[in-house]
Amino acid sequence: MPLLERSLTMVYIEPVGTGASGFRTDPREYTPATYTHFLHAVIRHLALPDVVLLGHSHGGFVAQRYALDHPGRVAALILYDTSPVTDEGFWSAAVANLERFVQRHINEHPEVAGYVAALTARLDQLTDDGTTAVLRKITPAHFYDYWVVRRNSDPPDSCCGCTPRPPSAEVTLSTSAMNCPLSQPHVGTGRKG
Repeated sequence: MPLLERSLTMVYIEPVGTGASGFRTDPREYTPATYTHFLHAVIRHLALPDVVLLGHSHGGFVAQRYALDHPGRVAALILYDTSPVTDEGFWSAAVANLERFVQRHINEHPEVAGYVAALTARLDQLTDDGTTAVLRKITPAHFYDYWVVRRNSDPPDSCCGCTPRPPSAEVTLSTSAMNCPLSQPHVGTGRKG
């Protein structure tokens, strides 16, 4: 991002329920609609006529929902490591990918043995601290070459603090309904993790 910051105004959103942003009183309010509402409030507050949104992982769900709800405000949409659907097939693939990750790294990093159980934990039945602990535990699986990055800089998970809740219903978005340029870049030269 530093290269982009040289020529563009970059705004980094800290979603409600993460970091120091504050928590919702009702955990059922952690929905794509809630995140989209707060994103729109930031865009309105900054008086931006339109934006280029980059959505990574969960942020990709929010960016897609925002593009569908506010098509005139999105000049372009960049999606990275996300999906337009979170149905049973999505979660089955996520678990299978994590199982492969564990098999590749278990010899050098025995702590990965509990990752699949962590991913399949019922986050909606945990406290905020419990949810954060689960997500921090599986953080290495979310970053390409995590352990190399960790040796060379601050660990990516050192700043994680979040209270995401699974949506009450699966997310299904139609990217064909979006009227802006869409990019889904492939970053890296090898397998993830």
